[in-house]
Amino acid sequence: MASEQLKDRKKKGEILSAADLARHLNISQWSISRAINGHKDVSEDTRERVRKAMEEYGFQPNLYARGLRGRETGMIGVCFPRHGVPIIGQKISELQMFLKEKNYRCLFESTMNRADVEANAVKDFLNLKVEGIVTIQSQLMPADLSPLLEKKDTPCVMIDPVQEGHICPSVSLDRHKAMALLMGHLWELGHRRFALMGFGPRDGWRWPPLVDFAAKHGLSADEVFVSLPKKKADDSFVVAGVELTEQLLQMKPAERPMALICLDDLVALGVVQSLHRAGYSVPNDFSVTGFNNQDIAQCLFPRLTTIDQHPELLMEQVSSLLISQIKNCGGEDADTVLVEPQLVVGESTGPVH
Repeated sequence: MASEQLKDRKKKGEILSAADLARHLNISQWSISRAINGHKDVSEDTRERVRKAMEEYGFQPNLYARGLRGRETGMIGVCFPRHGVPIIGQKISELQMFLKEKNYRCLFESTMNRADVEANAVKDFLNLKVEGIVTIQSQLMPADLSPLLEKKDTPCVMIDPVQEGHICPSVSLDRHKAMALLMGHLWELGHRRFALMGFGPRDGWRWPPLVDFAAKHGLSADEVFVSLPKKKADDSFVVAGVELTEQLLQMKPAERPMALICLDDLVALGVVQSLHRAGYSVPNDFSVTGFNNQDIAQCLFPRLTTIDQHPELLMEQVSSLLISQIKNCGGEDADTVLVEPQLVVGESTGPVH
């Protein structure tokens, strides 16, 4: 009879609480709670029994209810700009791995690069009583984000925020140095004019260091750079590289820059393949650089010259900052931690002929 009742409960999905699970396993609700939260004072045998029972009956603890009772939810809200961008996916994966090691789980929300969507996502995270928030390439102005976080007293760490002046600590790639490394490499190869493939003066991360580099050599940015920005922010990066190359090749040969600085490795992939199809050689006719050092950069022929962001180091810094804030109830200064970029010299760049 007891066995039949258990089967009925399984069919109906009647294990709806930790108390139900405790009765089913004949252990204390305290042990259930400690096992779910990953505490070390629960035996591996108990932890495994709880895990298997949760999986068998499809039980998930009600994290929102725990938050309403003032208990820790173990959840971190993560806003990221969009799907389908490999470097963003890599950063998210690294972040999730580091947080999981500390027994935190993540709630993810794509903002589609829209400040209003991001603001609503942050509000949802706060209503769900997350213990912390991470934003990747936040579009929100300080005046919009700061009041939300201060009202709920929720720790937040920002990764590569677009806007400046936030009250939160942030971790960013030193893009000024990254662009200087790329330019220095191409300059040493004898290049003096450059096409910006996929970005231009409106890019607050890449354009200012390029202007500084030109000024350092006694030149104006207009003399040195030809800007070919992407038509739409959500366009495929590879397709954008193809379209940008078509624009470049429509220029008179005497006016074409021979050094092509691409927005990222995917744009560079489209550029290199388009140049090959048009009968040009990389790097003999054009030197091409990428950005992010994705797998494709090292598998492409020729192997790309690019910048490695070291996302694993960046995410480790983010996780440490966030957990420190959670444990210390905030109190971190709104400093910016800069991660050092690395120039990876491949076969896609060469001297001017």
